[in-house]
Amino acid sequence: MELQDIDISIVIRTKNEEKCIGRTLEQVSAQDYRGNYEIIIVDSGSSDKTAQIASRFPLRFYAINKEPFSYGYVLNYGRSVSAGKIIVFLSAHCIPADAGWLANLITPLIKDKQVGAVYGKQLPIKGINPIEEFELGIFFPEDDLSPKAIFSNANCAIRKEILERYPFNEEIAYGEDFLWRNKLPADIGVVYAPDAKVYHSHSSSLHYWAVHHQMIGTATPYLQKVGGINDFYGRRGNWLMKILSRLPYMLFFLRRGYFKAFFTFPALEITRSIFYIRGLRIGEKKYHEYQNLVNYSGGQQ
Repeated sequence: MELQDIDISIVIRTKNEEKCIGRTLEQVSAQDYRGNYEIIIVDSGSSDKTAQIASRFPLRFYAINKEPFSYGYVLNYGRSVSAGKIIVFLSAHCIPADAGWLANLITPLIKDKQVGAVYGKQLPIKGINPIEEFELGIFFPEDDLSPKAIFSNANCAIRKEILERYPFNEEIAYGEDFLWRNKLPADIGVVYAPDAKVYHSHSSSLHYWAVHHQMIGTATPYLQKVGGINDFYGRRGNWLMKILSRLPYMLFFLRRGYFKAFFTFPALEITRSIFYIRGLRIGEKKYHEYQNLVNYSGGQQ
């Protein structure tokens, strides 16, 4: 198959994903899609068996070593080496739930030329992270009427011409997809496709929680100063409202029988708050020179 014959490029970003990449590639390779698509891996310095496992599949593998690391750079790089008119971005640990994932993800783009981007549903792997399991149900519901997540590049499809005009920010530490969606012109449609499902769960370890929420905190001042976006993570509000907002979690744990979560939840919440605040301080120091550059519209400064 010649590159000019490719309809879709599936770009998978990886780093030390030996536990998931084989299963993800199996599911991607087994899609019930009549057109032509290529698989591209952009790897950010894996030291495990990710490359070895990937070599078993027909794909193109690109190893990059960009420091400091930037999700935006990886995504833009993947777009630059892609041949398809539609670029599908997929995190390596996002495993397509069925053979209809790809068709369901790109159908809105095919049916409506005004649609520039589509993002799919993320399903939790039950029992791995009860907190995330609860939150994914809110951010990515079963219908397309009320998703709390406005976009996610962990499981999405975007027209290549749109990405060339509006690349991802390569400077922000986290939330590049949130910033990209917020700064996309209003006449470019963005659609949530709940039938385009992937399994996506993270560890509930304190280490993961700390790293993840420090990254969120670090990104928040940048989003405020460069994107004009306030309260990115929704941590504002008085203590009473914060406490009341945790009650649905408790009811969810009770209904699902996640009794252990009643004991781990406080520790994870404390860790989340501490490292989010720590990240805010890092971000304020890192981005102190920026002053409300709200005209930002994508790519690098």
